[in-house]
Amino acid sequence: MKKAKWFYCELYKENFYFLPAFSLKEVKAFTMRQFGFEYNVNLDKSDGKAIEVSNDERSAFIIWIRHNDKTDKNLAALTHECVHIAGWILGNRGIKITPDNDEPLTYLTEYIFKNCVKHLKEIKK
Repeated sequence: MKKAKWFYCELYKENFYFLPAFSLKEVKAFTMRQFGFEYNVNLDKSDGKAIEVSNDERSAFIIWIRHNDKTDKNLAALTHECVHIAGWILGNRGIKITPDNDEPLTYLTEYIFKNCVKHLKEIKK
């Protein structure tokens, strides 16, 4: 059985779940177990998805990528989704990203990406 990787960002008080190579059925089952509903998302033509989910008790960001390997294509998809999530988090806090203020985006993206890649390395052991 595939395992989701949970991690938490203390600075922004956000929960993350990384779901590499989960099928649509597994994503729905995961959101049902964790949040009490099946998240209906189209994964057919995507290499990755960034999803924000919540219920009355908690919220989290889900990072999904099609494969659980470290190929260039897969890491590019992972990076892409991490940037989406970092942008959402910062935007929700009123932090504007500009050429003079892009460090919050780069550091948060790096934090999310590193946690996901660490999980990919654990899967391949």
